[in-house]
Amino acid sequence: MNRTFIKRGLLAFSITSAIWIIVSLTGFVSVRMALLLGLTSSVIVGISEYRKNKKGDD
Repeated sequence: MNRTFIKRGLLAFSITSAIWIIVSLTGFVSVRMALLLGLTSSVIVGISEYRKNKKGDD
């Protein structure tokens, strides 16, 4: 794994977690659920980025 891939994963996690934490302040979801949703969506973004990069290498 290269540094760019790791940086994009961390960026995706921080952005999605921040969005879900802001949503949790409205009372629709708890903070724990917000962090879980942020982690889940960042993993999905990471997998799609990995597949996109892998296709480019072939």
